[in-house]
Amino acid sequence: MTRRQRRLPKFLEAGELGALLAVAHESSPRDYAIMLTMAKAGLRVSEVCTLEWRDVSEKRLLVRQGKGSKDRMVPLHYRLKTAIEELPKRREMGSTPVFLSRTGRRLTRRAIQFLMERLASRAGIDREKAHPHSARHTFAVNLLEKGADIRTLQKLLGHRSISTTQTYLDLTDRHMEAAIGLLD
Repeated sequence: MTRRQRRLPKFLEAGELGALLAVAHESSPRDYAIMLTMAKAGLRVSEVCTLEWRDVSEKRLLVRQGKGSKDRMVPLHYRLKTAIEELPKRREMGSTPVFLSRTGRRLTRRAIQFLMERLASRAGIDREKAHPHSARHTFAVNLLEKGADIRTLQKLLGHRSISTTQTYLDLTDRHMEAAIGLLD
């Protein structure tokens, strides 16, 4: 199966992302920060779950042992930085995860999946786009559409192979073709 024959990943259009973030912001500071971490830093859901306070600096997130057991640094978007600064730091409780459940435990991947589904439903987003990886795909597509080069995107996403990252070029091509169609 060639790269062009593969099923392309789902991503959120600008209006959908805006609606999702607005609903998340209304929900809670934690929910908003989680959605921003996936959409503005491109973290996988498992990486969001394992993010700890020691990994957050003034300008970057350190993603420890991402997929393929590789560490990587991701610059902090200003909106994400502000959202993370508004979260309660619970180090005094001996718990170092950035994102905790309402009972004070580390969030699970499934809990974040349920959260995304709930927020996407409230934002009127189609169910097939209501999963955490859609936010990561949105991050990648947005960067490419804004002019980021493929190698930089590869590093930010933590992809071992450039061919994995090139999947997003197909999305931007399709998106650009649809935009041209609006000129009628």
